[in-house]
Amino acid sequence: MRATGRLLAPVAVAALVVSVIAAYLATFRNLFAVGVVESELTHRVFALPVFLVLLWHSRDSLQWPEARPRIAGLVLLCAAGTLWMLGELMLIRAFSEIAVLLMIPSAVLAVFGWEWLKALMFPLFFLMFAVPLRGPLVDWQVALTADFVHLALRGTGIPVHRDGAFFELPGRSWSVADECSGVEYLSACLMFSALFAWMMYAGTRKRLVFLAGAVLIGLAGNWLRAYLTIALAHASGNRLFAHGHGTFGWLLFAAILFLFCWAGWRFRDSIVAPARAHASATSGFGPFSWRGTRASAWIVAGTVFLILAWPALIKLATPAEASALPSFVAPSLPPPWVPAEASRCPWRPQMKNPVWTESACYASTAAGSAPATAQLFVAAFANQNWNSKLVSSIHGLAPEGWSLVKRESVSMNLGEQPVTGRAFVVRRAGERFRVWQWYAVDGQYAGSDIRAKLLQLRSRLAGKPDVSFWLAAATPVVSDVDAADRVLQEFVLMGGNAIRTSIFR
Repeated sequence: MRATGRLLAPVAVAALVVSVIAAYLATFRNLFAVGVVESELTHRVFALPVFLVLLWHSRDSLQWPEARPRIAGLVLLCAAGTLWMLGELMLIRAFSEIAVLLMIPSAVLAVFGWEWLKALMFPLFFLMFAVPLRGPLVDWQVALTADFVHLALRGTGIPVHRDGAFFELPGRSWSVADECSGVEYLSACLMFSALFAWMMYAGTRKRLVFLAGAVLIGLAGNWLRAYLTIALAHASGNRLFAHGHGTFGWLLFAAILFLFCWAGWRFRDSIVAPARAHASATSGFGPFSWRGTRASAWIVAGTVFLILAWPALIKLATPAEASALPSFVAPSLPPPWVPAEASRCPWRPQMKNPVWTESACYASTAAGSAPATAQLFVAAFANQNWNSKLVSSIHGLAPEGWSLVKRESVSMNLGEQPVTGRAFVVRRAGERFRVWQWYAVDGQYAGSDIRAKLLQLRSRLAGKPDVSFWLAAATPVVSDVDAADRVLQEFVLMGGNAIRTSIFR
């Protein structure tokens, strides 16, 4: 089958992309932040329109290669589909989102072959900018930003007391929260810079150098933004940024990115449309065509089948519906721990859409030791979905009025089960609390997000009811964090078994 015209090639690719989007519409809606998981539009929403423009721009490159379906594309589609299923079963957005984007180049390879994939490599790569930067990168950038701000404030003579990511200045306190980590600045900077470099430079080396500079601009620009926000507010007697500083941050970032691109503009290359020149020089390939052999037809049919198969398979792995969860009963802990007044345990994390949350307060009556207080916080999750799930970065350990100043891992012995969980320090109006956090899934404790997800996957595949718990223990920091850790270790060691029995009864 042979066709002519410049329109057919990009239209064929666009139709393939639309078919993938239609099959995984819910994932794509959430990916571009217009679904039920996120409600705010971000720069990532432009990834798809820019991809379509780049596809149209590449239309001349798609006329001279002959389309040769490749079975390697089916193998990659199977791998991407498996990753998507894992993401859906384990409720890991990054898996699902990366998987659906990888399905597009895999389908292009399966239907059109290697030459087309090479011609569309950058437009397909650009789609990956739709995936948000998450996970450890946020914690890392919070730490770097806090270090820079502290050094810059001291270097410019501004008095400051630092407690992790929390800063106290005369008349006002500040905290480098996750929202101030700069991951959105870095993501937007890389997205725009990649497009700029592709359009302005002909050589790979120049493009990579420009992208490396964009990484530095994205990181250092956020450090400068955080420092200037605090320094200008301090210089104005705390009149500036009294009601937020988000607009100032984005305007500063836009100015820095403009100057960076202006400098890069001076080194631009004179790019002649290489695709058309290549098309003329390789006219022996002939116009756009697809070799309609029987094997090729089977590969195309297999591509359609694999695109549609995974959403159907996911319905077979639906877990058993959990019945109504019993109300929480505070566990009875062995001596010296006895129930205490709730006012002694004021910390309440912000959880997103749990079935219920409960808190219990305990005091130690051990003779010969300093009085100690420990709090148990439990959040229950059942029949989970993207808006209500056990492991989520949206759960806030520092609710309104509190600041998260320190995070690290900690080894804890929960009764008879040792786990490595997460530890935090939160503060409010001079009060500091040490928090240990872990999970309970299918009758077992899990300290890490990955371990909790794997236990959930095993439980779901076994057809068990989808019920799990987010747990935390907290105690005031009276003298130092090490002393608070000793209190929490005694509390979870003596109460670990009783807590598990209480929530899984």
